[in-house]
Amino acid sequence: VTALKDADEEVRWHSAKALGGMGPEAVLALGMARKGANEGTLWCIDMTLSELGLEAVPALLHALGDKDEDVRAGAAGSLGVIGLRGKDDVPALITALGDADPDVRTNAALALRSIGPEAKDAVPALIKALSDTDAEVRSSVVWAFYWIGPATEEVIPALLKTLDDEVAQVR
Repeated sequence: VTALKDADEEVRWHSAKALGGMGPEAVLALGMARKGANEGTLWCIDMTLSELGLEAVPALLHALGDKDEDVRAGAAGSLGVIGLRGKDDVPALITALGDADPDVRTNAALALRSIGPEAKDAVPALIKALSDTDAEVRSSVVWAFYWIGPATEEVIPALLKTLDDEVAQVR
């Protein structure tokens, strides 16, 4: 895992691939390594996670309940990279939208975005998350709405309020 932070991209790549070769057991280590990683390292980790695919999902969903915020944030981010099985995974991500850590909330919204229209059960929780104190969370929620699909009567007024947000990335 330490090698994922090496200055040499080739070392990072081989480290991520080696962890990926260990199967779902290494998923949490890869997810935790995402936090604070540079763009090249993220790319290596994300490619490895996408190769593991759906076999990694159960471990990541379980990790959303971990006591360590880095584990929760990494798991939520990794779920967004892998792409989820759909509607069955939405309840765990709705819970993660209420997490104390803003990285977890951001990554949960991005994971819901990756589910797309099947994440429509998350709409009430996403509307609530538009009032989050963290701008990155609010911005991720806006993107989640875009990918979840046609705006409903309840979504449109909530999104209109974001036009007055003090942070441009949210507007």
